[in-house]
Amino acid sequence: MTPISITNKANCHRKTHRINIPIQVIIANTTYSVLDWSTQGLKVNYPSDNLNIDEKIDITFILPTGDSSILLKAEVILRSINHEDYGFEILKLSDKNQRVLRHYATLSIDGNHNHVDNLSGDLFMTDVISPIHEPIVLSEKEHHAVHKSFLKRVISYLFFGILFFILVIVTFFYNYIILYESTGLISGNAKHYSAPKEGMLKAVYVTNAQKLTKNQLLFEMDVRIEEDLLKNLRKHKALLKKQLQRAKAMIRD
Repeated sequence: MTPISITNKANCHRKTHRINIPIQVIIANTTYSVLDWSTQGLKVNYPSDNLNIDEKIDITFILPTGDSSILLKAEVILRSINHEDYGFEILKLSDKNQRVLRHYATLSIDGNHNHVDNLSGDLFMTDVISPIHEPIVLSEKEHHAVHKSFLKRVISYLFFGILFFILVIVTFFYNYIILYESTGLISGNAKHYSAPKEGMLKAVYVTNAQKLTKNQLLFEMDVRIEEDLLKNLRKHKALLKKQLQRAKAMIRD
Protein backbone atom coordinates (compact mmCIF):
# COMPACT_ATOMS: atom_id res chain seq x y z
CA MET A 1 0.00 0.00 0.00
CA THR A 2 1.25 3.49 -0.81
CA PRO A 3 2.50 5.28 2.32
CA ILE A 4 0.31 8.16 3.47
CA SER A 5 1.34 11.28 5.32
CA ILE A 6 -0.61 14.30 6.53
CA THR A 7 1.01 17.69 6.98
CA ASN A 8 -0.34 20.58 9.03
CA LYS A 9 1.50 23.90 8.66
CA ALA A 10 0.17 26.55 11.01
CA ASN A 11 0.61 29.69 8.91
CA CYS A 12 -0.31 28.36 5.47
CA HIS A 13 -3.99 27.40 5.34
CA ARG A 14 -3.80 26.08 1.76
CA LYS A 15 -1.23 23.51 2.88
CA THR A 16 -3.25 22.34 5.86
CA HIS A 17 -4.08 18.63 5.90
CA ARG A 18 -2.32 17.81 2.60
CA ILE A 19 -2.04 14.13 1.68
CA ASN A 20 0.38 12.49 -0.75
CA ILE A 21 -1.88 9.86 -2.31
CA PRO A 22 -0.76 9.96 -5.98
CA ILE A 23 -3.25 11.54 -8.33
CA GLN A 24 -2.80 13.43 -11.59
CA VAL A 25 -4.12 16.59 -13.20
CA ILE A 26 -4.62 17.59 -16.80
CA ILE A 27 -3.34 21.08 -17.64
CA ALA A 28 -3.59 22.24 -21.25
CA ASN A 29 -4.18 18.67 -22.49
CA THR A 30 -1.06 17.43 -20.70
CA THR A 31 -1.07 15.12 -17.67
CA TYR A 32 1.10 16.01 -14.67
CA SER A 33 1.77 14.32 -11.33
CA VAL A 34 0.41 15.84 -8.12
CA LEU A 35 2.92 15.77 -5.26
CA ASP A 36 0.47 16.50 -2.44
CA TRP A 37 -3.06 17.85 -2.34
CA SER A 38 -6.14 18.62 -0.27
CA THR A 39 -9.68 19.82 -0.98
CA GLN A 40 -8.34 23.41 -1.02
CA GLY A 41 -5.07 23.22 -2.93
CA LEU A 42 -2.40 21.09 -4.58
CA LYS A 43 1.26 21.03 -5.57
CA VAL A 44 2.10 19.90 -9.11
CA ASN A 45 5.39 18.87 -10.71
CA TYR A 46 5.03 21.27 -13.65
CA PRO A 47 8.22 21.52 -15.74
CA SER A 48 7.16 24.63 -17.61
CA ASP A 49 7.48 28.38 -17.20
CA ASN A 50 4.41 29.54 -19.13
CA LEU A 51 2.39 30.36 -15.98
CA ASN A 52 2.60 33.44 -13.79
CA ILE A 53 1.73 33.99 -10.14
CA ASP A 54 -2.01 34.67 -9.58
CA GLU A 55 -2.84 33.31 -13.03
CA LYS A 56 -6.09 31.34 -13.22
CA ILE A 57 -6.37 28.15 -15.27
CA ASP A 58 -8.78 25.24 -15.72
CA ILE A 59 -7.58 21.79 -14.70
CA THR A 60 -9.02 18.29 -14.52
CA PHE A 61 -8.33 16.00 -11.54
CA ILE A 62 -7.68 12.32 -12.32
CA LEU A 63 -8.58 10.16 -9.31
CA PRO A 64 -7.46 6.55 -9.81
CA THR A 65 -9.91 3.94 -8.49
CA GLY A 66 -8.40 0.60 -9.38
CA ASP A 67 -9.20 -0.26 -13.00
CA SER A 68 -10.91 3.08 -13.67
CA SER A 69 -10.49 6.78 -12.89
CA ILE A 70 -12.73 9.67 -11.92
CA LEU A 71 -12.31 13.02 -13.69
CA LEU A 72 -13.22 16.24 -11.85
CA LYS A 73 -13.07 19.68 -13.45
CA ALA A 74 -11.92 22.68 -11.41
CA GLU A 75 -10.52 26.20 -11.68
CA VAL A 76 -7.28 26.97 -9.83
CA ILE A 77 -4.96 29.91 -9.33
CA LEU A 78 -1.17 29.74 -9.18
CA ARG A 79 0.08 30.88 -5.78
CA SER A 80 3.72 29.78 -5.53
CA ILE A 81 6.61 28.48 -7.65
CA ASN A 82 9.52 26.51 -6.21
CA HIS A 83 11.74 25.26 -9.04
CA GLU A 84 9.40 22.86 -10.88
CA ASP A 85 6.90 22.55 -8.01
CA TYR A 86 3.89 24.77 -8.64
CA GLY A 87 1.46 25.44 -5.80
CA PHE A 88 -2.18 25.99 -6.82
CA GLU A 89 -5.19 27.09 -4.81
CA ILE A 90 -8.59 25.72 -5.84
CA LEU A 91 -10.95 28.57 -6.73
CA LYS A 92 -13.98 26.88 -8.26
CA LEU A 93 -15.09 23.33 -7.64
CA SER A 94 -18.75 22.28 -7.79
CA ASP A 95 -20.39 21.00 -4.63
CA LYS A 96 -20.64 17.52 -6.12
CA ASN A 97 -16.98 17.43 -7.16
CA GLN A 98 -15.95 18.83 -3.79
CA ARG A 99 -17.86 16.03 -2.03
CA VAL A 100 -16.19 13.46 -4.29
CA LEU A 101 -12.73 14.93 -3.68
CA ARG A 102 -13.29 15.12 0.08
CA HIS A 103 -14.63 11.56 0.18
CA TYR A 104 -11.74 10.35 -1.96
CA ALA A 105 -9.29 11.99 0.46
CA THR A 106 -10.98 10.26 3.41
CA LEU A 107 -10.89 6.90 1.66
CA SER A 108 -7.25 7.48 0.70
CA ILE A 109 -6.24 8.05 4.32
CA ASP A 110 -7.94 4.76 5.21
CA GLY A 111 -6.31 3.00 2.24
CA ASN A 112 -9.67 2.42 0.49
CA HIS A 113 -9.33 4.84 -2.45
CA ASN A 114 -9.64 1.95 -4.91
CA HIS A 115 -13.21 1.21 -3.73
CA VAL A 116 -15.18 3.13 -6.34
CA ASP A 117 -18.48 1.85 -4.89
CA ASN A 118 -17.97 4.12 -1.89
CA LEU A 119 -17.92 7.16 -4.19
CA SER A 120 -21.00 6.28 -6.24
CA GLY A 121 -23.33 8.08 -3.85
CA ASP A 122 -21.35 11.33 -4.21
CA LEU A 123 -21.13 10.98 -7.98
CA PHE A 124 -24.88 10.64 -8.53
CA MET A 125 -26.13 12.88 -5.72
CA THR A 126 -27.95 16.05 -6.76
CA ASP A 127 -26.02 19.27 -6.14
CA VAL A 128 -27.12 21.11 -3.02
CA ILE A 129 -26.81 24.89 -3.04
CA SER A 130 -24.63 26.07 -0.17
CA PRO A 131 -23.90 29.69 0.85
CA ILE A 132 -20.38 28.70 1.93
CA HIS A 133 -17.91 28.84 -0.96
CA GLU A 134 -14.64 29.21 0.96
CA PRO A 135 -13.19 27.47 4.01
CA ILE A 136 -13.78 29.31 7.26
CA VAL A 137 -10.45 30.21 8.83
CA LEU A 138 -10.63 31.95 12.20
CA SER A 139 -7.94 34.24 13.54
CA GLU A 140 -6.56 33.77 17.03
CA LYS A 141 -8.75 36.60 18.32
CA GLU A 142 -11.87 35.19 16.63
CA HIS A 143 -11.03 31.73 17.95
CA HIS A 144 -10.90 33.03 21.54
CA ALA A 145 -14.15 34.98 20.99
CA VAL A 146 -15.94 31.87 19.69
CA HIS A 147 -14.52 29.79 22.54
CA LYS A 148 -15.63 32.40 25.10
CA SER A 149 -19.12 32.58 23.58
CA PHE A 150 -19.35 28.78 23.64
CA LEU A 151 -18.35 28.67 27.32
CA LYS A 152 -20.97 31.33 28.15
CA ARG A 153 -23.68 29.28 26.45
CA VAL A 154 -22.56 26.09 28.21
CA ILE A 155 -22.55 27.82 31.62
CA SER A 156 -25.97 29.37 31.01
CA TYR A 157 -27.41 26.00 29.91
CA LEU A 158 -25.93 24.34 33.00
CA PHE A 159 -27.32 27.09 35.25
CA PHE A 160 -30.85 26.81 33.86
CA GLY A 161 -30.57 23.01 33.91
CA ILE A 162 -29.61 23.02 37.59
CA LEU A 163 -32.36 25.58 38.31
CA PHE A 164 -34.92 23.37 36.57
CA PHE A 165 -33.68 20.33 38.51
CA ILE A 166 -34.03 22.23 41.82
CA LEU A 167 -37.54 23.32 40.81
CA VAL A 168 -38.50 19.71 40.11
CA ILE A 169 -37.11 18.60 43.49
CA VAL A 170 -38.94 21.39 45.35
CA THR A 171 -42.21 20.64 43.52
CA PHE A 172 -41.90 16.94 44.32
CA PHE A 173 -41.07 17.66 47.97
CA TYR A 174 -44.02 20.06 48.32
CA ASN A 175 -46.53 17.74 46.66
CA TYR A 176 -45.39 14.49 48.26
CA ILE A 177 -44.10 15.50 51.68
CA ILE A 178 -46.33 18.47 52.52
CA LEU A 179 -49.58 17.91 50.64
CA TYR A 180 -49.67 14.14 50.58
CA GLU A 181 -48.50 13.57 54.14
CA SER A 182 -50.62 16.36 55.68
CA THR A 183 -53.72 16.44 53.48
CA GLY A 184 -53.74 13.07 51.80
CA LEU A 185 -54.31 11.88 48.29
CA ILE A 186 -57.57 12.85 46.63
CA SER A 187 -58.80 10.91 43.62
CA GLY A 188 -61.37 12.38 41.29
CA ASN A 189 -62.61 15.95 41.40
CA ALA A 190 -61.73 17.93 44.51
CA LYS A 191 -64.05 20.58 45.93
CA HIS A 192 -63.63 22.94 48.86
CA TYR A 193 -66.36 23.00 51.53
CA SER A 194 -66.59 25.52 54.37
CA ALA A 195 -68.85 25.86 57.41
CA PRO A 196 -71.69 28.39 57.15
CA LYS A 197 -70.74 29.87 60.54
CA GLU A 198 -67.66 30.27 62.67
CA GLY A 199 -67.22 28.26 65.82
CA MET A 200 -65.33 25.50 67.57
CA LEU A 201 -65.03 21.99 66.09
CA LYS A 202 -67.10 19.78 68.35
CA ALA A 203 -66.95 16.35 66.71
CA VAL A 204 -65.63 14.62 63.54
CA TYR A 205 -67.67 11.74 62.09
CA VAL A 206 -65.24 10.49 59.41
CA THR A 207 -61.88 8.76 59.58
CA ASN A 208 -58.79 8.81 57.40
CA ALA A 209 -59.16 7.06 54.00
CA GLN A 210 -62.90 6.56 54.58
CA LYS A 211 -65.11 6.49 51.50
CA LEU A 212 -67.82 9.13 51.67
CA THR A 213 -71.41 9.04 50.48
CA LYS A 214 -73.85 11.73 49.54
CA ASN A 215 -75.44 13.71 52.45
CA GLN A 216 -73.06 12.09 54.95
CA LEU A 217 -72.40 14.14 58.09
CA LEU A 218 -68.72 15.04 58.26
CA PHE A 219 -68.32 17.09 61.43
CA GLU A 220 -70.21 19.12 64.01
CA MET A 221 -69.37 22.61 65.22
CA ASP A 222 -70.23 24.50 68.37
CA VAL A 223 -71.43 27.94 67.32
CA ARG A 224 -72.45 29.16 70.79
CA ILE A 225 -69.43 31.43 70.85
CA GLU A 226 -70.77 33.26 67.83
CA GLU A 227 -74.28 33.40 69.34
CA ASP A 228 -72.96 34.83 72.61
CA LEU A 229 -71.00 37.41 70.67
CA LEU A 230 -74.11 38.32 68.70
CA LYS A 231 -76.14 38.75 71.94
CA ASN A 232 -73.46 41.03 73.38
CA LEU A 233 -73.47 43.11 70.23
CA ARG A 234 -77.23 43.46 70.36
CA LYS A 235 -77.11 44.55 74.04
CA HIS A 236 -74.40 47.05 73.19
CA LYS A 237 -76.48 48.34 70.30
CA ALA A 238 -79.51 48.82 72.54
CA LEU A 239 -77.40 50.67 75.12
CA LEU A 240 -76.01 52.97 72.47
CA LYS A 241 -79.52 53.64 71.21
CA LYS A 242 -80.71 54.66 74.70
CA GLN A 243 -77.73 56.94 75.14
CA LEU A 244 -78.46 58.56 71.79
CA GLN A 245 -82.07 59.20 72.79
CA ARG A 246 -80.98 60.83 76.07
CA ALA A 247 -78.58 63.06 74.24
CA LYS A 248 -81.31 64.20 71.85
CA ALA A 249 -83.64 64.95 74.80
CA MET A 250 -80.99 67.09 76.53
CA ILE A 251 -80.46 69.06 73.33
CA ARG A 252 -84.18 69.88 73.08
CA ASP A 253 -84.29 71.14 76.70
